[in-house]
Order: sequence, then C-alpha cells, then structure tokens
Amino acid sequence: EAVALEAYLSELTTVLKGRGKDDASIPTAEDIKKEYVVGGLGRWSWLLAVICGVCPTPMAQFFHEQLLAFLNDHADVHKWECIVPRP
Repeated sequence: EAVALEAYLSELTTVLKGRGKDDASIPTAEDIKKEYVVGGLGRWSWLLAVICGVCPTPMAQFFHEQLLAFLNDHADVHKWECIVPRP
C-alpha cells in the first residue's frame, strides 16, 4: 500500500511539474494518504449501506469485514476530519 501511494505521488508530481505546476500546488505524501484513507472510507461506507439493502447477508457481511479491516489497518483515521461519503 505504501509503495503504491509513493508510486502514485511520484507519477503525479512528474505530470504536474510537466504541466508547469509549482511545488506549492503539488500534494504532499500526507495529502495523498489522507485522500486514500478518508476518501476510501467514504466510498466504502456508502457502498456498504447500498449493499446491505440489496445483497444477500453473506455478501453484505463480506463487505463489512473488508471495511472493518481497512479501518483496523488505518486506525489513525481519527486524526483527519472524516467527511460525508462521496462517490
């Protein structure tokens, strides 16, 4: 996960600098991780609510367990302001 986020940031930085953006407009590693965690949490929470309403219980339980594992892996999510889930 950390390797993927680092690779994403590296590629994003290259593209943005290639478009003439200055360092102040390029997200930091912390910005990227925050969007990954908070954005992922928002999307998965929204999807879980939908799945619970339309899918069989075992499938909903599977997605619940995935979301729980994500939260356990990112227990520091509380340091960021969690926003309303977005698509």
